[in-house]
Amino acid sequence: MSLIYDEMKGKKVLILGFGREGKSTYNFIRKELSDIEIGIADKNEDIKNDELIKDDTKLKFHLGEDYLNSIKDYDMVIKSPGIVLDDLSQVDKITSQTNIFLKYYNKNIIGVTATKGKTTTVTLLTQIIKAAGLDVILVGNVGIPAFDQIENIKKDTLIVYELSSFQLEYIPNSPHIAIMLNMYQDHLEIHKTFENYVKAKSNIVRYQGEDDIFVYNADNEVVSNIANDKNLRSKTWNISQKTNIGVNTYIEDEYIMYNGEKVYDLRNPRNLIGDHNKYNMMAVITVCKILNIDNDIITENINKYEPKPHRMEYVGTYGGIRFYNDSMATIPEPTMEAIKALKDVDTLIVGGYDKCTGYTELVEFLITSNVSNILCMYITGKKIYDMLMDKAESKNKNVMLVEGLEEAVKVSKKATAKGKICLMSPASASFGAFRNYMERGDIFRELVKG
Repeated sequence: MSLIYDEMKGKKVLILGFGREGKSTYNFIRKELSDIEIGIADKNEDIKNDELIKDDTKLKFHLGEDYLNSIKDYDMVIKSPGIVLDDLSQVDKITSQTNIFLKYYNKNIIGVTATKGKTTTVTLLTQIIKAAGLDVILVGNVGIPAFDQIENIKKDTLIVYELSSFQLEYIPNSPHIAIMLNMYQDHLEIHKTFENYVKAKSNIVRYQGEDDIFVYNADNEVVSNIANDKNLRSKTWNISQKTNIGVNTYIEDEYIMYNGEKVYDLRNPRNLIGDHNKYNMMAVITVCKILNIDNDIITENINKYEPKPHRMEYVGTYGGIRFYNDSMATIPEPTMEAIKALKDVDTLIVGGYDKCTGYTELVEFLITSNVSNILCMYITGKKIYDMLMDKAESKNKNVMLVEGLEEAVKVSKKATAKGKICLMSPASASFGAFRNYMERGDIFRELVKG
């Protein structure tokens, strides 16, 4: 930790973005460097009145629309993940909590990235490692800034780090163990192209050395291409549900196998359902076996794992209808996986903010599915509605354009067959109508129960 402070001494330091991670960075700096002047840059002009900093006289603010112009005046810029850089000419002075951790704690870090499945994977992995008696902390995109846990790190502490594309975008360091689960179109409104998105995600493995480990999903074409890059230097472990040939972790006779060893019986009762969760479990099992964790500990903790809210979350049965909250589905792929996993979905509530992902595959899937009622809301709901209306095959579906979530829930209570499922799985982001996917899911719960 002292090396991080040494790196800051004698430099003009700017905190770029003052949300959860920016505040964490401020607290970290002020713990040891109380006398240096710090710059804070943010689009939100109200942050200068924040309780945390209102009495700090050694701050320089750069607020409002032109806040990014302040970068040129500083030697070290600690960026929050949500900040989009328009000018990359000064990217060499940009760092972040993620990059600092990867620089100084690389050998302790198990990094996990994916378009979907990151949080389930990191929380399950952390639970198992802790149950095995190993020292472990969880940080990153899961909602825990890395600096908030820095004082808990000892020499042998394992750091499970959930990594988004925004955290990985400008880093020149990679974790000792990297897990890549899948890659689908996402955040294209920020990254502009899928190629840029993939490039950012690939940094999790790009700077690994020969002693590092890359665990990857061989069934995902994009991920597999990254693993087969001739410039990759790390050792690879792969997982697959499609074959047992040339892979480390696979499925055979209802067991998840690791290099020929039966590890987990898929007939066990558990909360993690669906093929997408099998991939998450397989990645976790692979790392656990690398860490020499006992199979009984792995099995016990998979069986009792409680998924985080808003991920195929059972809300309850009302009027004979089972309601599920899948608000975390912000792109089409998890929506399709949820329908396949739950099986009895009669009504789908879909739509939200447009992240510039395509909906053709989802529309084709819905047409051939057993979903009877498709309630389309908000911007992407209108897109999906129009695409379905253009398909003659959709005439046997009850496709409706609704004003918003409240109307969708009202209609679903009348339209859904008794004994069947109403699934709210938007396949879209929540922005515009809600603060985030969590608020959307919370409101859905309230509407269902109301």
